[in-house]
Amino acid sequence: MHCFSYKEFTEVKPTKIENWRVKYLGGTRKEWVYLTDEEAAKWPLSDLEKYNLGLLNEDHLKGLNKATTPLEAAQNAYRLMKRAQSPDGDFPGVCTDVQFLTPMYTFAFYALGFEIPEHQRMEQIRYILSLASSEDGGWAMAPGDPSTVFGTSLNYTSLRILGLSADHPAMKKARMTLKGMGGVLCSSIWGKFWLAILNLYDWEGLNSIPPEIWLLPDWLPFHPSKWYMFIRSFHHPMSYLYRVRFVAPLTDLGINLRKELYVEDYETIDWPKWRDATAQGDEHVGISTVMKIAFYFFNNFVEKYPIGPLVRRALHRVYEQSRFELENTNYYTIVSCCAALHLIVQSHANGIESETVKKQKEAIKGYLWMSPEGMHVTVSTGIPAWAGALMAHALVETGLCDLEENQESIERLVKFFEDEQMLDNSKHWPEDYRQYCKGGWVFGLKNENGYLLTDCTGETLSAIMRLSHILKPEDRFPEWRLRLAVDLLLMMQSADGGFPAYERRRGSDYLELLNPSQEFDAVMVDYSAAEVTTSASGALCDFREKYNYRSKDIDHCLKRVVAYLHNTQHPSGGWTGFWGIYMLYGTFFALRGLSKIGKEYYSNSEYVRHACDFVVSVQHDDGGWGEDRSGVKLKQFVQGSKANMAQTSWAVLGLMYAKYPDKSVIQRAVKRVMDEQLPDGSWPSEGPTGFAFTTFAVTYPFYKIIFPTWMLGVAHRYLDEEPM
Repeated sequence: MHCFSYKEFTEVKPTKIENWRVKYLGGTRKEWVYLTDEEAAKWPLSDLEKYNLGLLNEDHLKGLNKATTPLEAAQNAYRLMKRAQSPDGDFPGVCTDVQFLTPMYTFAFYALGFEIPEHQRMEQIRYILSLASSEDGGWAMAPGDPSTVFGTSLNYTSLRILGLSADHPAMKKARMTLKGMGGVLCSSIWGKFWLAILNLYDWEGLNSIPPEIWLLPDWLPFHPSKWYMFIRSFHHPMSYLYRVRFVAPLTDLGINLRKELYVEDYETIDWPKWRDATAQGDEHVGISTVMKIAFYFFNNFVEKYPIGPLVRRALHRVYEQSRFELENTNYYTIVSCCAALHLIVQSHANGIESETVKKQKEAIKGYLWMSPEGMHVTVSTGIPAWAGALMAHALVETGLCDLEENQESIERLVKFFEDEQMLDNSKHWPEDYRQYCKGGWVFGLKNENGYLLTDCTGETLSAIMRLSHILKPEDRFPEWRLRLAVDLLLMMQSADGGFPAYERRRGSDYLELLNPSQEFDAVMVDYSAAEVTTSASGALCDFREKYNYRSKDIDHCLKRVVAYLHNTQHPSGGWTGFWGIYMLYGTFFALRGLSKIGKEYYSNSEYVRHACDFVVSVQHDDGGWGEDRSGVKLKQFVQGSKANMAQTSWAVLGLMYAKYPDKSVIQRAVKRVMDEQLPDGSWPSEGPTGFAFTTFAVTYPFYKIIFPTWMLGVAHRYLDEEPM
């Protein structure tokens, strides 16, 4: 095995940000590359690159006048969005600020001895340092959260691997914080797992992660095939690496890190004693009694008395699942941290010079994204289908789609939608336990993921139909492809009448008792969610109005959706979100859905009145809305300290869909959003507006443009075009 090439830096020297470019690799694949000055002079920066690097100059402001009406503000915003549109037609936005992703990429390369170029190292260092707490120098799950052992140990270790000296002031501060929290022995399970891979923690200090459970009969209610796809996708590479006890070579850096990360002397640690030790800030979800009993059985029987043939069969089974995942996703896997795990698995099984590993190394670069703060690893390779569909709805409902200046942009966007529809199931379906996905769309790009998303499918299908009037007849989507999507959506409805995100629900709530993660909640089952439900059912409603296909099935589905929304309304009046923060997000989608599907408004529905009263009751004095993410854990609305423009837009859109009668509430909000608009048409960055699995936040940079654009254009009509 190769050893990682280590070079230490005592100071951080940023690269020339203007020398970064997006390289198009065919299809919709993209990769950031760094050029020499001579190369950069021959390759001018595109608008998309300028936008993502924060380099848009005064040229963009030419022709942009300060908006005096909501529609003018929306127009200015979309003129900026067009600058960020790729030649393929998509808006290559990313999910950012998940603080453990960049370290995991670094760890995989270090463990396998793969080189990380110096320019990339510098920008990764710069990005990780930008996320450190200004108070104690540690790192958390998300910006603004209290530092944790998990976050601090992973980011500290990553910075050292990337070359930052232990004597750097930031490292001294972080090290003091880490040891003050008890050192890495108090990290959550996932932190301990990654440190074990790096040879910085002993595998004996981890509870068992047995691959043998994949050999159980599929019909068992707790078989891994019944788990939510995220847990499945992580378990097979993690169980493989646990069973083979994979460790990176111990280098001089590793020896030093064993001293830097621990309060205790590494050689004297009683590892089994620390299996269940977790700092209070690291344990977001407690281990259930059922899971503790399972750990006891695995640790004391499965691990102590291995059966050779059974172990070999289990390793082959999870290796095959790893291979399926790679071939299904063109070697990208579902998310970046999963890709890092599979890279190590395949390197161990096939060698680092194998074709599979070479393809993975190239694919994983697609997760690297350059920003003004530095280079980081994103959750997925982008959110183009999701961002594009939402933007399309904004264009339709604002009327911006009918402007001549936007025609070429919209035609490219629709062409992107056409290219990205999945016309077949995954390569290894159904052996891979994946959801049937023919006819659907994904969160990112189909050739770099291939995991169906119900809400992406619904919003994209609806957007295609709503934009068809501006396209030439020969450019419109054929009905047979729309029908594929309809068939898929009808298949996805759950027994409760709602829709889950990725796959039909496969198990009961009792599976949560088997959640081993400590970091993530609601991860064992794909639950129905208000926003997913209304995205899917709204598309079916749009389809029913234009086409006579499975009308009775759609009618039955929509009746169940309305009942689901009624049954899941929060006592406060709103609906909780599953992917956006939190009650403002869920309530926006629910009100949008009830108005479209059930024709329910403030005037005729007690559910809608209750929701509108809730929304209005939490409006800030300045006219905006803001919701704090802490409410996710509390399962209730928590007022934010200041207004957030995306959240304000969700609130106002919901009120307008509900036909809320007091327009002064909306006027105040519109004025607040217009006052915050920047000269370039954008709005200031405001931090995370998304989350997942209760505990970690996600920033969607395009949300601050898409939703205000959408809201302002609709408000222009709703307020009878009164100048603001």
